[in-house]
Amino acid sequence: MSAMPARDDRRWLRNVATSYGDLLLGGTIYVLITPFIIHHLGLEAYAVWLISHTLTFYLGMLDLGIGQAHVRFHARHVAQGRPRAALRLAGNVVPALIVAGVVAAVAAAVIGLMPLERVFSVEGGLAFDFRLVVIILGLNLLIALPASALENIYEGEQRFDIRNLRSIVLRIVAVSVQVWLLLQGYGIVALALVELCVSALRACIDLLLVSRLLPGLLRTRLSMDRRVWRRIRPFALWAFVDDLLVEGSAHIDKLLVALLLPMALVTPYALCIAVAGLLLLLAQPIAETFFPMASSLHASGRQSELARVLRTGTKATVAVAAPVAVFLLLVGESLLVFWVAELEPVLVAGLLPLVVVSFFVAAICWTPTLVLMAVNRIRLVACLTLAEIGLSVALMLILVPRLGLLGVAWAVLIAGLLVGSLFLLPAACRAANLGLVDLLASGVARVILAVGPAAVLGGTLGIMRAPFGLFDFMLIAACIATAYLPALYFGGLDAWERSLILGVLRGRSPQPALAATEVRAP
Repeated sequence: MSAMPARDDRRWLRNVATSYGDLLLGGTIYVLITPFIIHHLGLEAYAVWLISHTLTFYLGMLDLGIGQAHVRFHARHVAQGRPRAALRLAGNVVPALIVAGVVAAVAAAVIGLMPLERVFSVEGGLAFDFRLVVIILGLNLLIALPASALENIYEGEQRFDIRNLRSIVLRIVAVSVQVWLLLQGYGIVALALVELCVSALRACIDLLLVSRLLPGLLRTRLSMDRRVWRRIRPFALWAFVDDLLVEGSAHIDKLLVALLLPMALVTPYALCIAVAGLLLLLAQPIAETFFPMASSLHASGRQSELARVLRTGTKATVAVAAPVAVFLLLVGESLLVFWVAELEPVLVAGLLPLVVVSFFVAAICWTPTLVLMAVNRIRLVACLTLAEIGLSVALMLILVPRLGLLGVAWAVLIAGLLVGSLFLLPAACRAANLGLVDLLASGVARVILAVGPAAVLGGTLGIMRAPFGLFDFMLIAACIATAYLPALYFGGLDAWERSLILGVLRGRSPQPALAATEVRAP
């Protein structure tokens, strides 16, 4: 059975296109509203907003990996033509997520009643707002966690297009209300209430849409079937550990900054993370399609075909991330100050380049991680992530007192490089029966060589055009893209990959080609 029926060849294109549309809108909103919030509320209030979300983010992991397991096993049931099994799976997932939502909301209420202002050195009226926002965001989890079962079905059905269109509408509604409230003089408590209301609206919309995708869903009996849980529990628990480690490590640095350094420094560090996160954000619509694809191949017993998915997926992710990394390395710090003028006195020179390189390493490891999870090597992924977090935290405690924010960035970069290059990439190559040298040469090195001319051109323009205005940033970005795309097409891709790109441009999904029986050398 193929990864996707021929009649649905265009679905992959719709998924990717709408994902980019959603990301473009979300990125535009973030770019516009972040300086707006900081200007109206200040650096410290924005830092409190970030830390509140970080605390409740960890509570969101109380789903214990059920979400990841739901996506994986739903995709397997679809690939095997078993709709009743998919319904039975959903009926078991929902009650578990309801319990998780209740526990998360109660935990958030307990945290909100604690003296958070003493732990994070928050003063004045922000102390009360800090507590109240945490409680409201906890109530948000009471809705969002059970409703995530519906979003899992979008992904398991590989209907990212429907999910993305819904997301686009809700983004516009949410930001419109938030801007109006800020103009009326309201603060972070009002912003949190908007998020709560939008989550309730999202759950209602998803219930309507998903019930059409999976007929019989509304009539499915909620239960806790032991047979279902025996099957998904091992994957769910290790997915939880991996999520706790991977996603948790992405936020633990903010908590350490808030604990070890002045609270206001959370804002410049978080904005550096957000800007560098463009590398992964722009690659996400492509990368996220490889997990259900690899899961379907694994479920069908087509292990040998994972090599092509691993190699092509890695190259696709790196190819999207590389020009963004070059742009940010050249003009990223100037762009940050241009974006949020309040950052200029607190932005540490050299911080953003370190964060950008760290995210580029993460982009290289993204598809290999997804392939390992798809072939049920979740335990290995979790152990490697634990090692990376332990190493990065240890390095932070050593380096932060000496280097400040730079110590945090160096710690994350060193840990990611060591664990990724020495353990994660070799393990993924073994799982897919692909040589490590093959992966690095075809999936990484050729892309880096292709971006070289763009880096030279962008650097030359950067020297000539400094100091920068909006037109200068746009000109440098356009020149990098103009130099990079031909170099990538003719020098970074092999003949098979070029034919694949041409097929995509003509409206054909790459999934059947990726699932071909013979894995060709680059």
